[in-house]
Amino acid sequence: MKRLGYFKKLSLAARWFLPQDEAESVVDDYRDILREIGGQEEAVKRFGPPWKPVIELSDRRKVLRWHSFLALLIFCALVPVIDIILEGTGFYFSNSAGDLLLCGIVYLFGLDVILGGLNSKVITWVSVVVLTLAGIFLFMLHPLELISNLLAPLKRAVFGRDFPICFQIEYFIITGAVISMVYLGFGGNKRRKHIKKSLILGFAVVLFVIACVYGFVMYCFYVDFSLMMHFEIITACEIAAVLLFIGALLSVIMAKMFDYRWRAVYILCIMGIVICFETHNLWWNMNPSIYNEYGMPTTMWVKEVTTFFTWDLGYGLVLAAISLL
Repeated sequence: MKRLGYFKKLSLAARWFLPQDEAESVVDDYRDILREIGGQEEAVKRFGPPWKPVIELSDRRKVLRWHSFLALLIFCALVPVIDIILEGTGFYFSNSAGDLLLCGIVYLFGLDVILGGLNSKVITWVSVVVLTLAGIFLFMLHPLELISNLLAPLKRAVFGRDFPICFQIEYFIITGAVISMVYLGFGGNKRRKHIKKSLILGFAVVLFVIACVYGFVMYCFYVDFSLMMHFEIITACEIAAVLLFIGALLSVIMAKMFDYRWRAVYILCIMGIVICFETHNLWWNMNPSIYNEYGMPTTMWVKEVTTFFTWDLGYGLVLAAISLL
């Protein structure tokens, strides 16, 4: 059991610090080696702590690359949660965070493309300086606003009007999905495995939480709007958003260490957080202009909100489905 304990820790370290193919090779090699030695004490004496041989085998640049992309993935899920917490203050963190995120993506992907397999310190430092200056320049141009302006005709065609910048938080679903797909790649025949029950369960739990929030909002709009007035919708959205953020964090870890398809759960978690934000935002921004003479939201307002919620739900599900390939 002691030997298995050492091997399990080494396996987890390998999956965390090394690319998946390299991690599987190291795990297979050490599985055979550890069978030939006397136990955990002998393994520690020969190799040191379980993570030491893995770190010695790892490429520090690849480890830094993974942790950088991990930070971006967590950032995509964290920004909507922060905006929910700051709701009512008039400040939307996502406005500047979106620009910062896009600059970070350009920086990391650009550095990855330029360096490739090079080990030259001079080229590395030159690339860092150039990309840092380019990132600062891009940040000053407010890229999120530029993207919003480019997509404005499409949004007017779908929703009938432009939405305020606070609703651009939906871009974090797309951004998180793109980063996870590019970094983790797609399985192919070599890496294809059966979907485990834990992944199915995680997928189902997150979908259930999203369905509860979405279903509640639709029920209030079309059946009984007074229910929204009496239910603690703000507190419920905040709790759901925090739980979904924890789910996003855990699913990213699971995707890196065990099965890349856990990124589907990660994408669903961000989608759920965004829907919680939108529900939270609608509650804070309700005003007399949305009500008709009977004290109910107007048909046009309900249609706009329904279209907006359903649109986010639709492309979030599509991205999650694609990430399972």
